[in-house]
Amino acid sequence: MDYRRTFRDPVMTRNDAIRVIAAALDGEAVVANIGVPSKELYAANDRDLNFYMLGSYTQATPIGLGLGLATDKDVVVLDGDGSLLGTAVLPVVAAQAPENLTIVCLDNGAFGSTGNQPTPASGLVDMELLARAAGIRKTCKVQDERELQEAWESRERGPTFIHVVLAPGNAPVPNIPLAPGEIRERFVRALGR
Repeated sequence: MDYRRTFRDPVMTRNDAIRVIAAALDGEAVVANIGVPSKELYAANDRDLNFYMLGSYTQATPIGLGLGLATDKDVVVLDGDGSLLGTAVLPVVAAQAPENLTIVCLDNGAFGSTGNQPTPASGLVDMELLARAAGIRKTCKVQDERELQEAWESRERGPTFIHVVLAPGNAPVPNIPLAPGEIRERFVRALGR
């Protein structure tokens, strides 16, 4: 995957990207970032192998890394640019190098769950380049649904980082009707299958 610093005006929202990925999921374990991204995934494709973060800002990728190291199952993290900028986990991912881990950086340039305030990356930081600088070599940037589908279908053993350039905005989706303990228990049961 070659690095391309080319940004076009965003044509997808985070919900659009999540729906593309949700439709393509098979047996992967998925960790979804806190707040609205988890609600959007729940609305698009609720499944026992989805772990919805209802708190713990910045912890989606660290949890996904731990899962990737602890299981042979493919692990996908749906994380945000703001969350990834709040942690130094990417060099740890590169150093541990779990082949079964894919991080999807849903980069809308905003803290979507708290009012769409701009992130420090908004217009300044190329999240794909940040992942490469951290040592992750299998990266790509996608900016529309076709590119996202192609990147998803052609992803190799990882760790892989897919940088999805998005417009800010939240879908009008309901809250997840599961308690944190229920989410954890059904996810752990599904991992054991």
